[in-house]
Amino acid sequence: MMPAHYICYWCLILLIASRTITSALVITSPFARPIFSSVHCDSDSSPCRRRWNRPPLSASTNSNDNSIDDLPSHYTSQPVLSWLSKMATSYKLERGEELLDVILRESSSELRTLALEAATTPLLRLAIACATTNLPMASHDFLRDPNRIAIYNYGNLAFLHGFGYEWEEFIQLPSSKCVETPGEVEERQRLLDAVLLKQANTMVNSDNCDDEASKYDNLIRVRKDGRKILLKGVNLWNVYDDISLDNTDIVRARIKSGELKAIGQAVWIRYVEYLD
Repeated sequence: MMPAHYICYWCLILLIASRTITSALVITSPFARPIFSSVHCDSDSSPCRRRWNRPPLSASTNSNDNSIDDLPSHYTSQPVLSWLSKMATSYKLERGEELLDVILRESSSELRTLALEAATTPLLRLAIACATTNLPMASHDFLRDPNRIAIYNYGNLAFLHGFGYEWEEFIQLPSSKCVETPGEVEERQRLLDAVLLKQANTMVNSDNCDDEASKYDNLIRVRKDGRKILLKGVNLWNVYDDISLDNTDIVRARIKSGELKAIGQAVWIRYVEYLD
């Protein structure tokens, strides 16, 4: 019979070997993911905490699918195309850039390139890019409520997936529902009012666009399921109806005098992170 100390010795050897093999499998496995993505310190004196690793919010569609056959029809419907046209014209007025160019430049995932190339009109090309970009995009209008309460009227695939809504319920939702506490409601309203008061007085260059985006960084919002999310790089602009860029000075004069008022606002977001 084998002595007890020999049995303990071989048990120890087997335990070490099994842990080594398990570690190797975890490291080399294509499914292995780190539990924590980073160590975060609030200040030099405060203790550091680890942040849970979750992917940024993005569209749930397959970006390698270059067709638009599976794209929900509302994204290319006439009302949505009409609204996107207003969004794009207003973006050019306030930011000095084509909205489509910005989406193509800022998107970090492959868009449906063949579908974009096959688009029969520039507006359809814009609609496909807006719907399928990984950048969350949304808008609300002031037209459906007598008190000009903002109600969502557009959310792309990335925005709906990230915030946990379906299209039909989302486009009837007051946009104030994306915040939870009274303090967050007030903070959000100050942000929207500040953009309205800006009134598109000047064409901005790309440096100013980055400066503006930094003012609206690190915003806390809430999903439908109650989980908090952090928005970074929030680009918010006003949407106007029936404007022409042939003479922007006249348009700005109408806005400044109050003759022309924004009918809504739109946003694209560089990055969104789950907080819980």
